Amino acid sequence: MPYVVYLTLYRGNLLPPFYIGYTTETKILKGYNGTVQSQKYKAIWRQERVNHPHLFNTVILSHHATDSEAILREESLQRFFDAPNNPMYINMAIANKGFGGSGMNHPRFGAHLTEETLKKLRVPKSEEARKRNSLSHKGQVGWMKGKHHKEESIQKLRFPKPQVTCPHCNKTGGSNIMGRWHFDNCKLRIDA
Repeated sequence: MPYVVYLTLYRGNLLPPFYIGYTTETKILKGYNGTVQSQKYKAIWRQERVNHPHLFNTVILSHHATDSEAILREESLQRFFDAPNNPMYINMAIANKGFGGSGMNHPRFGAHLTEETLKKLRVPKSEEARKRNSLSHKGQVGWMKGKHHKEESIQKLRFPKPQVTCPHCNKTGGSNIMGRWHFDNCKLRIDA
């Protein structure tokens, strides 16, 4: 079951505009936008999802083979944007660790990681790996870092991206992510 890290964009005025989470790709394709647990936003989120579902747009940021990998990516993005302390984000906690939770010692987080994965995480990254990681953040979502975003940038995110359909597998999705995983890169492409 493929796991994904996603960004939900909220275009209303009762909540911050962004929410970062992880789940299965199947749930996203069925319209899942996330589950907010904080007392501050939980009731508003549920009410807006019922009354104004058109105000939510969820885009997949990355695909992962295991939930452990997805949790790590979710956590890295939430930390990068300082989501729990950033007024632009609905997230009030880091990667399912509970409110104010941190570190890999949290029982729920640790239960998902094998000893092999923990060893890999403890090994310092090479300079080349750090540069690649830095460049990937700058190229895709780095402009969103910090507590203040330009209003024009927020407006661009609030409007749904064009949907495209892969001619090889007939999957439909946002043009950016579909370009990465489908069309010339589609696993079902016959002439590949």
